[in-house]
Amino acid sequence: MDSLNQSAIRKAITQDINSIPDWLEVGKYAFSTEHQKNVKVLGFLGHIANCLVLGEPTPIEIEKLTPSTIEVKEVDISKISHLTYASLATEWQTEIKDIKIFPGDDANCSPIPNEIHHSLQEALSRTGIKSFYSHQVKAWNELNNGHSICITTPTASGKSNAFIPFAFHQALTKQRTSLFIYPLKALASDQYSKLEKLNKALPNHEQLFIAKCTGDVPLDTRKGYFKGVKSPDIIVISPDVLHH
Repeated sequence: MDSLNQSAIRKAITQDINSIPDWLEVGKYAFSTEHQKNVKVLGFLGHIANCLVLGEPTPIEIEKLTPSTIEVKEVDISKISHLTYASLATEWQTEIKDIKIFPGDDANCSPIPNEIHHSLQEALSRTGIKSFYSHQVKAWNELNNGHSICITTPTASGKSNAFIPFAFHQALTKQRTSLFIYPLKALASDQYSKLEKLNKALPNHEQLFIAKCTGDVPLDTRKGYFKGVKSPDIIVISPDVLHH
């Protein structure tokens, strides 16, 4: 209740329950002039209504609620099996008019290209990657031919594995360094963990030097990456330290 001061809360507790308008009921919808949207009423504390706003219980003074101008029909979000999408649907439930689930297409897979370093092929297999999707094969071919690429496939479609194998292959065969720039530190850390998982699946003598350069890594540690005999094979970096 950070948005309401303590005196307002004390006042609300002492308010007569009969002051709640007849049209305002638990489980029904009202329009919040404060949030400029329809909200679901969960309960009352004196003259404060606890309402669901974008999926979060939020205290709103009753004076800031008016009758809903439209009929709000809740859609059944239980049919959404994907947890992330179900969470988003819950957040925007009052704005969703209908939900349709379209069946997915079967994956178009191909064998891992033979040109990929033999140890890397085995490492990919050990980590559960035994084939490539069509866009991953196309990405490999384009990168291997020296072309730049732009990948616009959906979330969780394997975009990372469209370029990570190429970076490993370049390091193993040509000792070239790859720079991976991620927009968020958390994303960089997550991807670093995945890179290390693949790296540890390589034979010990062929494992790469992967350096994480984010604001969470001390400056002295980041500088130390480049003072040794061997420079990093892959640098995972976030924009906050890109020029430091």
